[in-house]
Amino acid sequence: MPAILEYVPYRKNDTYAVQDQSDEYTTQEQDDALVAIAWIAAQPWCSGAVGTLGYSWGGFNGLQVAARQPPALKAVVSVYMTEDRYADDAHYMCGCLLTEEMLGWGTTMHKVVTRPPDPKSVGASWKPISEERLAAFHPQVHTWLTHQRREAYWAHGPVCEDFSAITRAAYPVGGWCDGYRDAVFRLTQDLSCPKKGLIGPWSHHYAMCPSEPGPHIGFLQECIRFFVEWLKGDYTGVMDGPSPWVWIQDPVGPATHHPERPGRWAAGAMGSRAVVAI
Repeated sequence: MPAILEYVPYRKNDTYAVQDQSDEYTTQEQDDALVAIAWIAAQPWCSGAVGTLGYSWGGFNGLQVAARQPPALKAVVSVYMTEDRYADDAHYMCGCLLTEEMLGWGTTMHKVVTRPPDPKSVGASWKPISEERLAAFHPQVHTWLTHQRREAYWAHGPVCEDFSAITRAAYPVGGWCDGYRDAVFRLTQDLSCPKKGLIGPWSHHYAMCPSEPGPHIGFLQECIRFFVEWLKGDYTGVMDGPSPWVWIQDPVGPATHHPERPGRWAAGAMGSRAVVAI
């Protein structure tokens, strides 16, 4: 059987840890993913075909790892991410400093990176390891602020530097109430690999989660259709029709929140930017 990998830096035992790195999406992180994918593919319980599924950080590195072209990786579902770290992420937007986003995310990263390791994993050495982390830590915000223009620093990671590097099937997903949504349109237009796009009314949660706003969909079932077609080679029809599929939201009155956003699904033809109601 094929295998699905979700590759994120968030440890299950002590909530969050980004190894001992001081920045996002490092080369070492990608290298480790290549090793993990090769190991999974070689196991007797795996057919040799691997897919990745992830949102946010997991959505970012899913595309980034795909661009490294590990032989066993056949398909990628990347949710709530961007292909351009400089122009469309939490640091800068079209060259403008995102003060709230950068400070908020930088503060979160500060907390994440400097957490002590789990004593269940490293034993009594957790304290000296923690002290070493604190002594070596350099706030990411300082790094981001020293690179205010599009330059070599931002060229690491974003797949927009070379869309042709992704040759396996890709399924980018976004939500109107999430900060990462525009990338779905660009990816479904600029990627040359087999691809499908989806944008719903959702916030920063998987589309099957009980979060607001809805409506939700059977997103895991949709992922299964995608992976069955590209990891097992069985036709499911998941790629049929125009792309991306988009939830067109009807107007609503002011409210503190919206449990659901009424609307309809439509299919967009990216070449002409046309949208066809379904």
